[in-house]
Amino acid sequence: MAANAEQPIEFFPLKQVELIDGPLADSLRLNRDHLLQYEPDRLLAPFLEEAGLEPKAPRYPNWESMGLGGHTAGHYLSALAATAAALDDPQCRERLGYMVGELARCQQAGGDGYVGGVPRGRELWEAIAGGQLQASSFSLGDRWVPLYNLHKTFAGLRDAYLVAGNEQAREVFIGLCGWCDDLFSPLSDEQLQAVLATEHGGMNEVLADAAAISGEDRFLKLARRFCHRALLDPLAAGQDRLSGMHANTQVPKVIGFHRVGELQDDARLRDAALFFWRRVAEQRSVAFGGNSVSEHFPSDDQYQRFIEHREGPETCNTYNMLRLTERLFAERGESRFMDFYERALFNHILSTQHPEHGGYVYFTPCRPRHYRVYSQPGVAFWCCVGTGMENHSRHGSALYAHRGDELFVNLFAHSRVDWADQGAQVLQTTRFPDEPRTSLEVTVDEPKRLVINVRRPAWAAGEGFAVRVNGEPWNADTNAAGYVAIDRTWHSGDRVEVDLPMQASVETLPNLSEYTAVMYGPIVLAAKTSEDDLDGLVAGDGRMEHVAAGPLRSLNGAPVLAARPDQIAEKVERVDTDRLRFRVADIVRPDEYRDLELIPLFRLHDARYVVYWKSAPAEDGADEQMAAAEEAKLALDRATVDRVTPGQQQPEAEHNFRGEDTQIGGDGGQSFRNASGWFSYDLNPRGEKSLTLQVTYRASDDRGFRLTWNGQPLPSSRARQRREGDLRVVEYRLTGDEVAKPATLRFTPDQGAATPDFVDVRLLRREDRPPAAVLPGVNADPHVAFFGDRCYLYPTTDGTEGWRSTSFQAWSSADMVNWRNEGVILDLPRDLKWADIHAWAPAIATKNGKYYYYYSANKNIGVAVADRPEGPFRDPLGKPLVSARDYRGMQAIDPMVFVDDDNQAYLYWGQGRCKAVPLADDMISFDPAQVRDITPPGYNEGPFVHKRDGRYYLSWSEYDTRDPRYSVAYGVADSPLGKFKKAADNPILKQSGKVRGAGHHSIGKVPGRDQWVIAYHRFRIPGGDGYNRETCLSPLRHAEDGAIQRVDVFETVEPIDLSSLNGE
Repeated sequence: MAANAEQPIEFFPLKQVELIDGPLADSLRLNRDHLLQYEPDRLLAPFLEEAGLEPKAPRYPNWESMGLGGHTAGHYLSALAATAAALDDPQCRERLGYMVGELARCQQAGGDGYVGGVPRGRELWEAIAGGQLQASSFSLGDRWVPLYNLHKTFAGLRDAYLVAGNEQAREVFIGLCGWCDDLFSPLSDEQLQAVLATEHGGMNEVLADAAAISGEDRFLKLARRFCHRALLDPLAAGQDRLSGMHANTQVPKVIGFHRVGELQDDARLRDAALFFWRRVAEQRSVAFGGNSVSEHFPSDDQYQRFIEHREGPETCNTYNMLRLTERLFAERGESRFMDFYERALFNHILSTQHPEHGGYVYFTPCRPRHYRVYSQPGVAFWCCVGTGMENHSRHGSALYAHRGDELFVNLFAHSRVDWADQGAQVLQTTRFPDEPRTSLEVTVDEPKRLVINVRRPAWAAGEGFAVRVNGEPWNADTNAAGYVAIDRTWHSGDRVEVDLPMQASVETLPNLSEYTAVMYGPIVLAAKTSEDDLDGLVAGDGRMEHVAAGPLRSLNGAPVLAARPDQIAEKVERVDTDRLRFRVADIVRPDEYRDLELIPLFRLHDARYVVYWKSAPAEDGADEQMAAAEEAKLALDRATVDRVTPGQQQPEAEHNFRGEDTQIGGDGGQSFRNASGWFSYDLNPRGEKSLTLQVTYRASDDRGFRLTWNGQPLPSSRARQRREGDLRVVEYRLTGDEVAKPATLRFTPDQGAATPDFVDVRLLRREDRPPAAVLPGVNADPHVAFFGDRCYLYPTTDGTEGWRSTSFQAWSSADMVNWRNEGVILDLPRDLKWADIHAWAPAIATKNGKYYYYYSANKNIGVAVADRPEGPFRDPLGKPLVSARDYRGMQAIDPMVFVDDDNQAYLYWGQGRCKAVPLADDMISFDPAQVRDITPPGYNEGPFVHKRDGRYYLSWSEYDTRDPRYSVAYGVADSPLGKFKKAADNPILKQSGKVRGAGHHSIGKVPGRDQWVIAYHRFRIPGGDGYNRETCLSPLRHAEDGAIQRVDVFETVEPIDLSSLNGE
């Protein structure tokens, strides 16, 4: 006896399915505790704000405050409803009732049935009612996917009623649907289809559900009109045009196609849904049941991206695929749907919940040796947080189903189903997947003939599958649907035992056969490779912190299985009889990975892992080629500071996409954006000071374009271009204020045409080689000055142990790049009577038509005078200007003289302490009584003063020249004698990479311009040290507030024709 196969199959309500023990039960209970950590009033805040009511608590951060306010609350309602039903949980039920009541209050305040958290929602809906339809893939009327957002409210209210029995939720839901009908029914089909170009969730499904609940046909008519024909028509024609599409935008639409087709008895819609499922579940999904790379369906020739990309399958997709699978199973009753369901549930869904704190996962990378990140309550509010809340509250949804007198046992979990309609209960006892068997114990009110259909999984198609009833073998042949039908009269205590032989097997990645996943039965096995560099493992509230942004590990260094795919399964050895643990030591390479242990993916957390293994490595030559290409990709990833993928929702939303007359597209799995008008992104240098802007577009597209950076053109003369396959890469070196703060990059076409199709935009950290020193040989402590139409450098002659130099030279340049040696300008043994060694750290100033040269000699400070900056210089005093014994606790070295706008000169000097004093008008004397100590915190040596916009800047070197902490810091004052307040953003110059010992500087202003340079020394490259240093010259930049920006030691000055500046 069996029911009519034409009858629909129904799943049991969650309140009739009890999860007792095992991974599904553990997940449900953990999720319940996790849900209760959220504050309902904070989730409700966007709704109250939009209703003009006072919120009881501030809204949550992250996506809830970034344009998607309210989306989480809808998911939360669904999750509370499911948890309340599944666990008969009064706290969840009470919380659900409170939230529904608050939403009803918001709806009542509006007066027209609307309730939602969409920012400035009523303004948007009024514009749509007026025919203002500004729609793109992820924006409608400048709002981030508002119908997608609102769909969550519809669905949450529906579930609160259908799943948890909340009658008030029904009233609010039907009222909201009525508002929706009033808004959208007057639109023409063409207008409504234009609206549907923006991601809108499953609006067709919830409207169809409203028709079923209320009996109002208008909702079903609107649901039909909400079916997006751009997706529906190709699917109904059996055409897969999914490549390049945003994956999770499509799945909810298809669920709605099926629901509308069910209620209207329209086979075309139902068949379109089935075709979609077959293409995605059977052709486009990876071993653990997920699909998409970076949220998009790749084309057949782009499946390598699964292995290369850090953004693997998205959890939301699988959530929706399971819901679609439930619908198709209910219609068709075939075991293949539950085969997929089991795979996706036990491998993907279970793996996206942290087993301790309950956080949810957005992307599950397939890339070997990458990792996943987890949400935390109150902080992260991604879409996959919302679906995550639901995923782990509805594990009992598809375990069992019924049709008339037939029971379907679909999945294997320790659980009990209350088949109240038949006066029966079935207790299933199993430790699946750790043991390959399950048992069913039947309890009936009275003996009754029923059919219990036990699914025979595809993975148990071989020998060993067996069914016993009360210990006696039962015919294990399956029916056409893939189930073993046990048709008999049942008595309480009757017992069914099922052996489920699980064996190791492999599954290659679709369209990329060299990568293989190892499975045991339906369970995907993974191996932990390390626990290092798990950046952002528990995500903060940043817009894109759902991405595991830590460093990628080279694919060439990943463990491989040195065997053909058909040889791997026999090498899989189980090493634990209690839990699933395996080894494949004999074929794992390299040897450092021989001891890797394979466990179920859903049990692997907080680690880098391998789920797809490369097998049968390529020939040596191919390996070398691949290694070089892989290293280039890793270097690009390491250098990337910020990135936008044009045409993709999350990256564009994160970067504040704006535009007019702009289009997106995608083929071959690669998205793009172009514009006949314009579009822009906001990019963030993230504190980096040395960056390159890189934009990439299709090489076949020769249309011109223009770029502006914060409104300033980036001329093509600054661009460096190259071709990479079918792409063209253009790079602009950004300098100065261009990288001082976040900036807007704007794309426009050239001369009215459309722009090319842009596929990638990046800010790259420049890892430049150190520039060449500006002077030949070894020279330290350089002082830079501009006189006339030339730039001068006055350094210490370096290269002697103990800094035993005895003379000074000068250098000059007409462009700051090509330098002329002006020869020795002061020779201590020849020109002085009081010192003959330790010629250090000179400085120069001009006044009264003369040039005054200050220097250290034998740890005293002297002064020399000349008529020209090239000398010759003479000693006017015949003695030190400052003697080594004049001031205790410091060395009398490192002089510097600053001449203010009023022609008053000031002398600064000292190592250990910093002294300052006004000089007499003769520039060679001062009043000792006026000497001040102006030592700032951290000061060691090399003071320098410059003035800009009325502010005085004292800069100095900290630590010793041989100390790795040697650096330049600065402070600011309103007087040349201080008090100088040390700036917060210090140091401004320090060693980096191969540039070591950078410091002891001077600063010069290019005549006629607000353009500054800094001269400093570094250890000679290669082989330098504290006695062998060389002179460098780099740009020095001030921020808008006057702060000195950090100096890029890998940047050298660009040539300037100084003679051309006389007129500036």
